[in-house]
Amino acid sequence: RSASTTSLLNNLPTVSGAQDDSSATALPSSEAIAAGAVIEQPTPAGYSLPSNWVEAGLDISKARVEQGKLVQTLESGAKITLTIDPEVQEQLEKMYAQYKIPYGGLVILEPSTGRVLAMISQTAQGEEELGDVARLDIAPSASVFKIVTIAALVEGEGFSATKEVCYHGGIRSLTEKNIEGDPARDNRCGDLSDAMAWSINSLVAKLAYQHISREELNDWAGRFGYNQEIPFELPVAKSEFEAVKDRHEFARSAAGFWHSTLSPLHGALIGAAVVNDGVMMQPTLIERY
Repeated sequence: RSASTTSLLNNLPTVSGAQDDSSATALPSSEAIAAGAVIEQPTPAGYSLPSNWVEAGLDISKARVEQGKLVQTLESGAKITLTIDPEVQEQLEKMYAQYKIPYGGLVILEPSTGRVLAMISQTAQGEEELGDVARLDIAPSASVFKIVTIAALVEGEGFSATKEVCYHGGIRSLTEKNIEGDPARDNRCGDLSDAMAWSINSLVAKLAYQHISREELNDWAGRFGYNQEIPFELPVAKSEFEAVKDRHEFARSAAGFWHSTLSPLHGALIGAAVVNDGVMMQPTLIERY
């Protein structure tokens, strides 16, 4: 299957407001969400959905477990039931604390709906506070960006995912020979499924160098949500991709070497799009309001 995305980030269901638990309207189930469809839900009279969830006081750390769900009561008195799985969240928080990770962010979400099931951010004691790491693009995209490049090759260029390509080197760096190819040294062969599964830098870089233009890869990066806002109840830093002009450096960037950044939330969305038949769902934290 192609790994390309049809972005639904600005074309998805919204959660409706409610005055009390008895009239609350839940988000539709995954079965109810059809790709590309907009499911509109009525907002009960006399109560409106907050236009700014930060100002409304949404804060995962202030939520408490009620009947197996993570629930936060806002200062207004309204209750929010979160999509977060309390048990998964607790176990991950303990793991991060146990290993004293200096800076860490992790997001688990449901591919078919975009429901966030866990979202962890940690800054270890004594380290400079950076904020909510799970929503910041402080890390390089690295090999996650290979998904973008492989999508551009398979769907954009019509390159066969099962065609074998021979390569050499590229485990920790990419030289010009790795990128251009060298018949005398290209003694390993694989296809794009191998490149995805084993994160083969030189194979991806070589094919990008041979087949993809700078403008094309920039377009595919945009399809996967780079250089644009990701709609979410809480602010998410833009993941950046720089389409460099130098062809060798361009090939390196296509394999995930430099020139792009990624937030953990955005990384989870990209991975989920592959699982969800190329459809990237809008992420959400709110199950019921």
